[in-house]
Amino acid sequence: MSDRTFAQHMPISDELKHALSTMTPSAFVSRWLLERVPFAFGNDLDTYLAWKHGLADKLAVDPKAIALVGTAAIGTSLNPDKNFRDFDSESDIDVAIVSQYHFNVLWRWMRGLGAAYHRLPVRARNAVNQHRSNYVYWGTIATDKL
Repeated sequence: MSDRTFAQHMPISDELKHALSTMTPSAFVSRWLLERVPFAFGNDLDTYLAWKHGLADKLAVDPKAIALVGTAAIGTSLNPDKNFRDFDSESDIDVAIVSQYHFNVLWRWMRGLGAAYHRLPVRARNAVNQHRSNYVYWGTIATDKL
């Protein structure tokens, strides 16, 4: 896609566009997702840390394991199907918990289901199937699905 088309159809900030086109993926994720105050919190580090520590206490995880991802993190959706829409009052807030321990617990549970899989409600079986074919491959457990 040309820069002209990109700029015409996708409301994305020049700073973010520059970062996407010049930074390595790991540097981009570090700078824009993991090592900053998420967009949803403005520049209010104290409020963000209070929220993060409160959530960590409720989930019994290390606060450093918690990251906002998606639009709430950077202020713009990186999904072209959402036309790179800006974060607003209708946006959801996606929270990632980066925990090998919790991933392994759920993965072992799914692997050990055996015949009990067939006794699960249809929605639960569908979620397990989706995790086996999609999420787990990428190292993700979508807790809103299980």
